[in-house]
Amino acid sequence: MLAKAVNFVIILLFIGTGTVLGDWEDLSSFTGTTEDLHGVSFVNENLGWAVGDQGTIITTTDGGYNWTDQSMDEMSDKITEVDFINSTDGWFCTSEGEIYKTDDGGENWNLEFSDDTYYFTDISIHSAIDGWVVGGAPGYHGIMIRLTQSRPAWRVNCGTGTPLHDIYTYGGNWNVFITYDAYTGGHYYIKRRQPNHLPPYYTWEAVLDLYQADIHDLTFSENNPNFGWAATEIGSYYTVDGGNNWSIIADSPGDQILVSCYEYNNFMVAWSLQNYDTIYFTKGTGIEIEPWEDWVVDDDDIPGSTLYRSMDCGGTNGTVSAYIVGSQGTVLKTAIGTDTLGETLSTFGHLISDLQVTGVTSSSLSIRLNSASAVDAGALIYDMTGRLMSSVNLGFIPAGSSTYNLEINSGSGRTLPVGVYYLAIDVGNDRVSCPFVVIN
Repeated sequence: MLAKAVNFVIILLFIGTGTVLGDWEDLSSFTGTTEDLHGVSFVNENLGWAVGDQGTIITTTDGGYNWTDQSMDEMSDKITEVDFINSTDGWFCTSEGEIYKTDDGGENWNLEFSDDTYYFTDISIHSAIDGWVVGGAPGYHGIMIRLTQSRPAWRVNCGTGTPLHDIYTYGGNWNVFITYDAYTGGHYYIKRRQPNHLPPYYTWEAVLDLYQADIHDLTFSENNPNFGWAATEIGSYYTVDGGNNWSIIADSPGDQILVSCYEYNNFMVAWSLQNYDTIYFTKGTGIEIEPWEDWVVDDDDIPGSTLYRSMDCGGTNGTVSAYIVGSQGTVLKTAIGTDTLGETLSTFGHLISDLQVTGVTSSSLSIRLNSASAVDAGALIYDMTGRLMSSVNLGFIPAGSSTYNLEINSGSGRTLPVGVYYLAIDVGNDRVSCPFVVIN
């Protein structure tokens, strides 16, 4: 048993109004719009943008509880999707063949591409010089527009036989994936861009071919793009090798509409919207597949009359929020790691679980946790930028439940200023983290 003193007061941090796993909040009354929303992009758990009909652009900095209108007066097109790569740089595409960019967080938008013979359906940006937009062209054909470092920035890359629905890139020439239907023959594909020795020196190889089963959505983990998901008419598919091979999740429900995932420190969470009225959830470690097959109903009480168009999630340091947008200004949200210590993202590992903080006083902090086996562990404190502030070696933790009283400065004499921090318990690749705030 480790017992040491601390010299500051700690309380638990609750972000937003607080939700628990399995409870999605309806934030539609906060958006300030009743226009249909078609796209959403979050760069962390609180900062994000939603776009939709009549040129609607709204942004939030507090996780969806307050929204600011960033729409342009002259814009009346349907904005189909938006993608931000950080807090300032973002792009959106429209149904009228336009691509806009901002470099100041949406305060100002600049037109970068326009061709009114196209209609765009999806956009995926990896960096300021690496991105793609897909959609349709005259004659029921598909079109791909590519962002590069050359001028003009956006150039037509290729056409396809049928319109393209979704695109995802995680960087480079070959980590690009598209979804579309063959129009004839009843096949639906995820295809990956591959090198070829003949002009134009690339080809598109089918990495998933479904017969009479539409592929509705495609995503990869931004933190670790080895892991990706696809929502299809017959269930959820996943990849663990960057998209080369896809497997269906055993017993996953059909009519999957949207999917989004988030990976942090080798722990994965994913949500999938099924049949517009039920949200499923799964969790597990990236190094093992079996936990991913355990899909559970996260919420079956969402408004079934709403047409949900897009889903995204974001997080920092083990806290993650997921968002869904849809018709009539609808925004739904859930959060993990913001409400109860036992439901943080990081407790989804196999060794450490059920982290609880009790007995918080001006001189001590008690930690209770459960370990699946006897292991060495350490306690670390990070600030909100991810900088390590303090660490304590807990030593050998026995299997089962244990309680520890910690001196946060670990005898170094270094105290923490007033602010928000994360307490992390590390055991190999497993991490349990809890937010807290120092108030004096």
